[in-house]
Amino acid sequence: MINESNINGWDNEVINTPKVVYPQCNDSGAPKNYFVALFIGARGSGKTYLLTKLLKNFEEKKCFKDNKEVPQRIVLISPTAYSDSNAIFKSLKNLNWDTDVLTEYSDEILKEKIEEVKKDLDEAKEYNEYEKCYKKFTKQSIKKLTDDECQLLYKYDFAKFEDIPPPKFPNGFLLHWVIDDMLGSNIFKNGRSAFTNLVIRNRHVIPGNIIIATQAIMMVPKTIRLNANLIALFKFANKQQVLDDIHPTVSAYVTPEKLMELYEYATEKPHDSLVIDGTGSKIVFKKNFDKLLEFS
Repeated sequence: MINESNINGWDNEVINTPKVVYPQCNDSGAPKNYFVALFIGARGSGKTYLLTKLLKNFEEKKCFKDNKEVPQRIVLISPTAYSDSNAIFKSLKNLNWDTDVLTEYSDEILKEKIEEVKKDLDEAKEYNEYEKCYKKFTKQSIKKLTDDECQLLYKYDFAKFEDIPPPKFPNGFLLHWVIDDMLGSNIFKNGRSAFTNLVIRNRHVIPGNIIIATQAIMMVPKTIRLNANLIALFKFANKQQVLDDIHPTVSAYVTPEKLMELYEYATEKPHDSLVIDGTGSKIVFKKNFDKLLEFS
C-alpha cells in the first residue's frame, strides 16, 4: 500500500508559457510542422515518389500562420537530382532549380546555404518590422516608439515604406530540406557533420522540415534517428532488423508484434509504406499518408 501526501512549498500553480505557433498545412490530416522525416526503402521502392507527394500536398493545400499564407521553399541536396529517375522533383513548384539544388555535399557548402537562407529570412523579417514601425511612426509621436523601433527607422532614414525595395522573399517562407541518395557522401560523417547539427538544432537554427530519403536506416546516425518524428517504412527483406530499431520510438503505443502486423499490412503491395506520424499530440499509423491504420 502506498500513501501519498503533499509537500509544503510545492503547491504553486503551473507556470504559463506562451505557446509557439508554427505555420501549418491547411489539411488537418497532414503532418504537423516542424518535423524530421525518414523515408526508408530500397532503390525503386517509391520513397522519392511518396516524399514528393507529401510536398505536393503542402504546396497545393498551402500553409498558414495567423490566417496568413506562408510561402514555401525547398532546398534539395542530391547527387542524382538531375537524373531521369528523379524527374518527379520537377513537379515541385516551390523548388527553384537555379538556386536551391545542390548536387554535392560538404560542411562548407551546407554552411554557406544555411547563411544564405538565414539572410533571406532576416531580410524578410526586417522588411515586415519596418512596415509596422513606419505605420506607427506616422500615427504617433516618436517619443512613443521603442529604442529598437527608432534604430530601425534611422537605419532607413525614415524613408516611406513604399520606397523600400522589397527583399527576395518579402513574406518569408517555410523551408523544406530534402536529402536524397546521399549515402555515398560524408553528409552523416559518424554523426558529426554540419548536417547532423542542423537536424539536432533545426528549430533554433532555421525552423523548417527536414526530409531524408535513404536505402539503409542503420547508415543514418542514431542522433538523427532519435530526432525523427515522421517515418515512412517500405518493404524490406530484413524487416526484423529495421523494426527493432524503430520500435523504441513507438513502444508506448504498440508492442513489437503489433508493429510488425502494421508493417506487413501496410507494405503488402509493392511501393506501399507504413507511415509512423509522431508530429502531432500522439503517434498515429498510416498507409501512404492517405489511410489511417487502427486496431479494432
